[in-house]
Amino acid sequence: MKNPINIIFPILIVVLLFFCSIQGNRLDALQDAHSFYNWVISASSMSRLGDTLEPNSDTHEESMDDELFARLDPLAESYLPDYSVDPDLDINESTGEPHSRLLRAVRQSDDAMIWQLSKSPEFEELKQEFLGHLAEGRIQSMGTGFDMSDMYSSDGSVSSISDIQGVGLTNMFFGMRTLAANFLWLKVDTFWHAGEVHRMLPLMYTCVTLDPNFVDAYLLGSWHLAYNVPAKIPETPEVLKVYSEKYNRRIGDKEAFYFEATDFLKDGIRKNPRDYRLYFDLGYAIYEQKLNDHVNAVRYLDEARRHRHDRWVPRMLYRSLMLNGQHEEAIEGWKDYLTKFENHEVAQRFLKTNTAYLHDATAEEANDCKRLALKAQKYYQEKADEARASNNTAEADRFDKEAKEAGEFAQKMVAVAEKEGTEGLKIWQALSDGNERDTRALGRLTRHRAMLLREEGRHLEAIAELDIVRWQDLQFFKEASDLIIEFKEEAGIPYTVSEQMELLRREDVKNKMEELGLEDTKPKPIYRIECKYRDLDLA
Repeated sequence: MKNPINIIFPILIVVLLFFCSIQGNRLDALQDAHSFYNWVISASSMSRLGDTLEPNSDTHEESMDDELFARLDPLAESYLPDYSVDPDLDINESTGEPHSRLLRAVRQSDDAMIWQLSKSPEFEELKQEFLGHLAEGRIQSMGTGFDMSDMYSSDGSVSSISDIQGVGLTNMFFGMRTLAANFLWLKVDTFWHAGEVHRMLPLMYTCVTLDPNFVDAYLLGSWHLAYNVPAKIPETPEVLKVYSEKYNRRIGDKEAFYFEATDFLKDGIRKNPRDYRLYFDLGYAIYEQKLNDHVNAVRYLDEARRHRHDRWVPRMLYRSLMLNGQHEEAIEGWKDYLTKFENHEVAQRFLKTNTAYLHDATAEEANDCKRLALKAQKYYQEKADEARASNNTAEADRFDKEAKEAGEFAQKMVAVAEKEGTEGLKIWQALSDGNERDTRALGRLTRHRAMLLREEGRHLEAIAELDIVRWQDLQFFKEASDLIIEFKEEAGIPYTVSEQMELLRREDVKNKMEELGLEDTKPKPIYRIECKYRDLDLA
């Protein structure tokens, strides 16, 4: 008779393998749902920002992110509850309508519901399609990812890059990827201090590929790319910059590293869409400080404050809003900040500063409208005289009426400019006196005087005022220099050699843009006054 143990043992092995198979399938299903869940959060975050979901499609097969998300979003609308709408955080700025339920769910961190969505049968077909595209490398809005096949060369051996970097297959298995990424980062730091930048950059990308949640590597790596590496690279003359289709900008060697830093941080955002530090560094450290791109700075700083953040994040957002001319939004922001942090000195000063900027901007817009109205008045008066000379009384009366309306509007704008200018001037004077002395205020006071002199036709005196103050406040240097050129052009005053070079540079840029068929990328001006003469064709 056979030993029962010899019979039971194989049965137990079969049963164990059966249950392991079930558990393995269950784990595979959970892993697939987790991948889909991560993509939903990442794609929703970028969609709310207005970013393309396919940033690197030029280097891959056609990506499917946009197409999949276009189907996911309306499907989720009937699955998710109707979330509350925060007027500051959940409104689409371009349409004025609330974001979709999915975008609100992600913004409001209803992760439990999003996880249920990722596992639900209603989304199974879309999830399987997503997984198929992911396997083909056609999903881009999750950032770069680790692929075991990347470790091998065409002959099947471990690649030389892996050998050099000390990343063996052993590191990939048994949960050692995070540890390997940390050891590699130590090597990145070693290469930086040795001045071997060419060896440092590939390792940075390897680190975040091994550990997609290594946020500090993204932050430090982008700092290297945007600050340390290009520090000794000379500025590229504007005419020698090359147009980049990817960035829709003409860039030189320095700018190439700045944009490399933006790409690096955006990859981190796709993998870690809830970490405010990535949005903050992208908005403030790169777009604001290096690229002088206030529009994108506002976009990403605004997103940074939508997540759990430190108290300085909104302050930098309000600063960028000010630089972008969005003074009303900045004022509301500083008021809100003061309700949370009473008597905050910086908030109080910037609240006054933005209020003064708003008065100045309105006054200058009123002066522009006045000039346009006076030009229109002259045009209509000439047309009326021509009509009278032709005995066309009806036309003459019509043009007389238009001329009168233009003149009355010009007088109205004079009053607005005087009132707004006076209010702004009071604030700048207060900020420049005593304990509230402010170098920015000193520059604005000089600008006020220069503008008044300009209105009086005293262009030389206005230029002299600006020329003195621009060397005292370097933040005001470019604006003052541009105004000097503008005043000289109006009055027919000869340019200096440096001003002639600046005008030639502008002409070269304009010609290059026209040659490449590119539109001006400057942000649209913000208008606060309804002025029908602004777009009037008087030809």
